[in-house]
Amino acid sequence: MSEEKFDGFDWPRFTQMPNPIFDRFMLELSATAFVVLAAIAHQCMYHHKESGEAPISQTELQRQTGLSHPTVRKALRECMDSGAIIMIEPPEAKPPLAAMYSLRFKAGQSPFED
Repeated sequence: MSEEKFDGFDWPRFTQMPNPIFDRFMLELSATAFVVLAAIAHQCMYHHKESGEAPISQTELQRQTGLSHPTVRKALRECMDSGAIIMIEPPEAKPPLAAMYSLRFKAGQSPFED
């Protein structure tokens, strides 16, 4: 944890998050899975809002969340089993980024549908 005093949030820098993340998944998921879902949503909705995909590795999720590798893997499985996220394996996946994760979008709203 940072020792520096938090001066406050900048406005209007924010990540738009779909309401079901809070209305449904905050109640359904374990705390660690919810943290992983929030990190993926941040990647999707802020850093990669044009494509909706989150090219984020398990190692990067560990770094961002402070969770161990086994905990991140278990949380990803829980998020996928709940239907909140999907794993995308691009045809030209290169190590260390063998998979990408995305929020599961409704049919017709996914950036992965043609």
